[in-house]
Parts: sequence; C-alpha cells; structure tokens
Amino acid sequence: MTIGQRIKKARLHKGLTQQELGVLIGFPKNSADVRIAQYESSARKPKADIKEKLSKVLKINPRYLYMPENYNMTDIVFLLFELGEEMGCVHSDYEEIGKFLIEWTHKSSLLADNAITQHEYMDWIFSLS
Repeated sequence: MTIGQRIKKARLHKGLTQQELGVLIGFPKNSADVRIAQYESSARKPKADIKEKLSKVLKINPRYLYMPENYNMTDIVFLLFELGEEMGCVHSDYEEIGKFLIEWTHKSSLLADNAITQHEYMDWIFSLS
C-alpha cells in the first residue's frame, strides 16, 4: 500500500473530503483538494512536516504514514529479525510482539465474524501507539 493509499484510507475513515483535509492541515481552500489528491494519487509525496500534520488531523499514529510501500510476508519476518538485532531485543520484547499478534488475530476474527464493524477495526489500527 502506498502512502497515498494510506492517506486516503485514513481520510475516508474520518469522513473528510480532500478539501476538508487539505484545509485542516493548512493549505489554502482553493487548492487544498488538489494537494490532497496529488498525495493520494502518488503524484506527490508529502514532506515530513505535512506527514506530521496529517497524522495529527487524522488522529493516526505517524508511523502509519512511514510504512514501506511494497513488501511481502517474508520481508516482514526478516524485518523483525533485523529489528531484533539492531534494537537489542530481549525475550520480553518478543513476548510483547506475540501479545500484539494475538490481539490482532482476535480483532481480525471479530471483524470476520461481524462482531465489530470495519470502522471499529480501523479505529483500533489507527489508535495503536
């Protein structure tokens, strides 16, 4: 998923138009929708200060906008190995990762069983810290 797709997903989740989001982060009203459309279509990449504003306005964890764009499951596993080495992770860190994966599995199951809505699931994702 590209950063533009992530911006659009978060914007739609919050029920904002492109123009409303652009104005909320400080763009002039007459060009706000164009700028957001450019980000969402990947015609432009938002700079760090814009990513921070987007995160605050959309009330999402800034890391959501800094995620890699193209990866697969094997990449994620090797990323975890690398992070473990670089960060000097200890057993308790891996236990935390395991707890998170269990919680994610639970939330995904609730969504699949229609026990929670897609909106509630996305609220959970966007509120992760």
